[in-house]
Amino acid sequence: MAELKLGLLLLWLALTGGYTGWQNPLLLTINLALYIGLVAWIAWTIPRGNTSHGANPIIVWAIGAISLAMAASTVINGAWDYGPVKTAVWVGYLGLYLLAGRWQPDTWNRAGLIALAGYLPPFFFLTENENVIAFNLLALATLASPLIPRPRLYWLGVAAAMGYLQSFGGLLAVGVITLILGVIQFRPRLHILAAVAFLVVIWYISPDSLSWRLQYILDGAEALSVWGIGPGNYHTLNGWPHAHNMPFTWLVECGILIIPALIAVSWAVIALTQGWGRQTHPWAVALLAAVAVWSLVDEPLHFWGPGVVTLAGLRWI
Repeated sequence: MAELKLGLLLLWLALTGGYTGWQNPLLLTINLALYIGLVAWIAWTIPRGNTSHGANPIIVWAIGAISLAMAASTVINGAWDYGPVKTAVWVGYLGLYLLAGRWQPDTWNRAGLIALAGYLPPFFFLTENENVIAFNLLALATLASPLIPRPRLYWLGVAAAMGYLQSFGGLLAVGVITLILGVIQFRPRLHILAAVAFLVVIWYISPDSLSWRLQYILDGAEALSVWGIGPGNYHTLNGWPHAHNMPFTWLVECGILIIPALIAVSWAVIALTQGWGRQTHPWAVALLAAVAVWSLVDEPLHFWGPGVVTLAGLRWI
């Protein structure tokens, strides 16, 4: 029952997005209340006496530093529209990370498969931004991957879905995942899929694509300041909610307050990947690498579904 309950929760997070309702304060508030309620409900319903897999203090410190930077920038800049939401999301991520280890990885894997099965039927009818769909699909697909007997065909299907969505970051992430899984699990044919994904990504890159991504960076660079412009206020620069580069978006919105958090995140990624070739849960390593790379061309943790799956995966690295 634990995996069914967890799977349904992951499916709900994927379908409702996360920052759904940026233009609708009431919907945003309801979504936030449900998200925080989810964290509390998971804490309350986890069977007492479960052995918890120890939390990594580096990751706890990194997520905590992001939360504090968001909170401080919200107060300093008076960013009361969206600052409290972004702060609450990261506080929720911290709580979920601390709780995730109370369920064993195979429970998370089965929950991911349940959520993925529920997410696929409406896949072609979802009307959100294609990258939002790609974030959720890739996170759930990676979580469920240990249960799939034919990984080459499975990841080929995931890559095809990313191509259908025309998600540049999604194809890049599939390439990273299949490359890492191919190395860890000694599956050379996955290397071929990784190479194909990277070639398709190169084909997708056009002068127009590069120019508008560069423009986001230039718009943000003009707004760089000591204390930032406040969490959630990037959209005031050019109408977009972020710079399609997660670290840079944080820097623009929070200024020097986010620098300790960026150092902590970098430290955590380096520490976690030092022994990546010996991991017993390669799906978690692959997901971390994919999110890290994808974050350089988009903002996958801008939404709660993939964020929760990523934070769960970090407990098993």
